[in-house]
Amino acid sequence: MVREAGDVWCWGQSEDGEIGQGVDVPSDTPQRVDGLPPMQDVFMGGSHTCANEPGSGNLWCWGSNAWRQIGLDEGRNVERPILVGYGGRVFDVAIGTRHTCAALTHELGTAVRCRGSDLEGQLLRLPMEADGTVEIPVPRPFAISAEDKATCVATEGGVFCWGRLLGHSPSGSRIYRTETARVDLDATDVGVGRGDVTGAGAECAVVSGSLHCWAPSVAPTERRVDGLSDVTEYRTRYLSACVRAGGRALCRGANFAGQLGDGTTDERERFVPVVGLGDIASLDVGERHACALDTRGRVFCWGSNMYGQLGVPGPDQRTPVRVELPDSE
Repeated sequence: MVREAGDVWCWGQSEDGEIGQGVDVPSDTPQRVDGLPPMQDVFMGGSHTCANEPGSGNLWCWGSNAWRQIGLDEGRNVERPILVGYGGRVFDVAIGTRHTCAALTHELGTAVRCRGSDLEGQLLRLPMEADGTVEIPVPRPFAISAEDKATCVATEGGVFCWGRLLGHSPSGSRIYRTETARVDLDATDVGVGRGDVTGAGAECAVVSGSLHCWAPSVAPTERRVDGLSDVTEYRTRYLSACVRAGGRALCRGANFAGQLGDGTTDERERFVPVVGLGDIASLDVGERHACALDTRGRVFCWGSNMYGQLGVPGPDQRTPVRVELPDSE
């Protein structure tokens, strides 16, 4: 998370250095990431992390670089933050397991640029620039999101998605989505899941307070998710999803580690309120846990604590626990 002073704090698994403390240095309590100027936002994915500076939009990243998703040619892990060039001022970042995409502004307008693995169409099979990035041909972007091997971006011309394995041909060869698929929606936020946790599809967008989803394809058909209103934020990863709706956190899907925060481990086929949380300002979802920042600046997490990802020592939690953050230096 990023605190008011701009310092970044991370906790949990660190097999590839993704919490900025070195490789294989996990922590079940928050640790400050050193070597950074004041930051605006932090973006986390499978095994690497990025954060952007306010004003300049300079992007810093650390963690796994096995697929050059951070940008170093050597493919080695990055234990401490390094400055990464995308040719503009980055305002949003989507992090998959093996790729990174940045939405940015530059002197000629806006762009979405990606780097890393292109095994399943994450880079649309486009030729790389000298810096290892490819520019995705989409209109002016507003928000961007990625899961393991797919990306969606909300733009002024609709929502565009690409990447992931769609299925197999009659001969058994794999079919990847290597062209952008457009959904005609005026969206303000997007989210990409691995599976259909909403009952309407794995790729979703927030449109005028409602959530619309569709199954990944080359010609998607969207539909509205029932039972939700005043939605302003949607987050998903693996087999669960959460929304911020009317200032509240509601979650749906798999719940084997308590990652829905409803006090049970029962799978839910509709969005249910997270127990014990007041109004929240933002939220995020990991593979088996979730966290939220409330309007008083406090952080709460729930779900699996196998790798210390709740920020407090102890077992899994079926309801939110508060993460105690040290005083900023």
